[in-house]
Amino acid sequence: MILVYVIGLIVTIFKFQPKNIHLTIDGKERELKGIWMLTITNHPYFGGGMKIAPDATINKQTFHVTIVHQISKLKLLLLFITVFFGKHTRLKEVEMLKGSEIMVRSDESIIYHADGYTGKCYECHVRKEQGPRRVVRKN
Repeated sequence: MILVYVIGLIVTIFKFQPKNIHLTIDGKERELKGIWMLTITNHPYFGGGMKIAPDATINKQTFHVTIVHQISKLKLLLLFITVFFGKHTRLKEVEMLKGSEIMVRSDESIIYHADGYTGKCYECHVRKEQGPRRVVRKN
């Protein structure tokens, strides 16, 4: 499983162009440049044991937002190794935020992955609700 992520990372490093996005968390807006990755999660782990949000817990009323921006390709490889131990959060290019309502918007198409489903969008709205969760896709 981990080999798939290593191959995907190497391909991504050479093909991917970092994005500029507008991020709104609980009504506070920010414009971010050079984004390599942004995750929104309520669980510490994803994909093969990567500890992307070490302090996240599923029962809290907030999501954890992990942003990787303005990072060199070489340091991105280092980040990949450290994420299995949750130590990537020590890198200056990694920003950790929390919020219960998150909006991600871009002038370019954003590729996203949600619970086994991959798609593209220009705007994504995620909010924490009580009760069962619903994923809505908007293009």
